[in-house]
Amino acid sequence: MKLIHASGRLLLVLFCLDLFWRPVTVLAGIPILSGLQETAVNSTGRPLTFASNRLRALYQHFDLAERQAISVQAIEMPANGKTYRYKVGEAPELPSIRVTIDPNDQVTHIGFDVFTRDEMAAIAPAGLFVEEYFLYLVSSDIERLLDNLEADHIVIEINGRHLGTLGAPDFYEMLGILTAHTEVALVLQDYRFSLTGQDDAANRVRITFPARLDLISGRDKKELDDALHVAIKSLDLQPAVRSPIEGVSDSSLQPYRGDLRLLPGASLHPGLTADRYYRGSQDGIRPLFDPAYPLESLRNVLSAPAPRVSINIRLVHEMYGQERMEYELPLAVLVGFLEKNHDIYVGLEIGGDGSVKSTQLFKDRIFDVSHMLVIDWPKGLLWSSANVSVVGVLYTHIRDDNVQDLYGTYIEQLDAEKFSVTIDQE
Repeated sequence: MKLIHASGRLLLVLFCLDLFWRPVTVLAGIPILSGLQETAVNSTGRPLTFASNRLRALYQHFDLAERQAISVQAIEMPANGKTYRYKVGEAPELPSIRVTIDPNDQVTHIGFDVFTRDEMAAIAPAGLFVEEYFLYLVSSDIERLLDNLEADHIVIEINGRHLGTLGAPDFYEMLGILTAHTEVALVLQDYRFSLTGQDDAANRVRITFPARLDLISGRDKKELDDALHVAIKSLDLQPAVRSPIEGVSDSSLQPYRGDLRLLPGASLHPGLTADRYYRGSQDGIRPLFDPAYPLESLRNVLSAPAPRVSINIRLVHEMYGQERMEYELPLAVLVGFLEKNHDIYVGLEIGGDGSVKSTQLFKDRIFDVSHMLVIDWPKGLLWSSANVSVVGVLYTHIRDDNVQDLYGTYIEQLDAEKFSVTIDQE
């Protein structure tokens, strides 16, 4: 158990995150190397890095550095770079292997060449995972293959028959059907992907698997935290210019108090909501920012796309293995970066001295992970200056099945310290 203290008060109990993340299944016979700093060399002699250790292991297992690519193609998606195709082995039922390398010589994908670029634009990242995972499975014998499927909660069916009751030939039949598919569909429901491919003979393959970021990306929590750290360090510190009423219409607002209007949002926990507040006037709708309504205004500052005040944050990033990284940057830049592909939920806890602790939960729209940002706000700070500085702690890649327990533990401790939990105060 890890304890974080601030100003002599217990701020948060965070269970050690390595307990939240089961390591990605090791490929049979393929050692998973540690550290993304190690490099390999491709067929042109240029050093390569890898987006995950799973990709590195696949690249080395199939000796791709020693093979001659059968084709090379410049790509525009997901980023400018090149795609290399390799034929591995003599089995005719196996498709070629596709390797994607970005302009920085980082390998971002290795998998069977199953889906077209247009299809991948519609079904990524699930399609990328299926291509990579099938290559991962073909490295295993059938017993290990089925063990891997069970461990990763993956179900594969051929024309309604569960692969877990079939043998190795059926796996290659399934791969052949998917490779020859003429239709492909993807459904995401209850944090599970279901990808279906069908060929001309109406043979159908369906693969269902959990929308777990570590499984899909091939990165464990350390790799994910390290990548996020690099991304935060590389941020442009100039906040993006955005409309203060982006995505807001008069019909979406509800009466709140006086001339104030409420844009109601979802709630993950009592007090942890996506609500925003606006004021109507002859000039139109604008976000609320008024010292007469400090809690509602702070919610807007933390979640609105165009904050009305310049705020810098001194940030501590709590990473895997009790590692800490520190940054200083505009809060609007950090929030603008973290909200990409995430929904923001805000909770406010009021101290007896008038101070506020804010919690922003950035919940991934696809995967079962969230980031949590906790900031201390001394009384009156928001209105004291045109340039405000705060201190915050960022916890990243928290599995959603732990968010409720984590936030609930946090609230219980705040209550013990005479903080009151509130959404709004009359």
